[in-house]
Amino acid sequence: MERIQLDILESLGMDYEETLERFVNDEDFYFQLLEKFSEKPDIDIIEEMLEQENYQEAFRLAHSLKGGSANMGLLYLSEAMVPLTEELRNPPYEMEKILPLYYEARDSFKDTMEQVKIVLEARS
Repeated sequence: MERIQLDILESLGMDYEETLERFVNDEDFYFQLLEKFSEKPDIDIIEEMLEQENYQEAFRLAHSLKGGSANMGLLYLSEAMVPLTEELRNPPYEMEKILPLYYEARDSFKDTMEQVKIVLEARS
């Protein structure tokens, strides 16, 4: 991996060695999964679920995104998902509380994926 790629991933909260251990120290495998992770539209689906007042599915997706980003070493994104996930964990659901947390999580997701895209493009 080039230094610029490592710098970008570290700027997203990644401890490279620790993260790679979860992927059996197989960098190619990690990058294959990172690419698949970056293509998932979960953040947009969360918004759809909120619009439909399907809070359980919004919670499931937010929780999955929080855990998936942690597994991928994208710790700042994972941390950004925590407030939304916790707000969706238990009723009553108050959109005036949920929406600002969703927007923060969405912005963090989009910023993170822009950086991930740079890393992936440099790899190809």
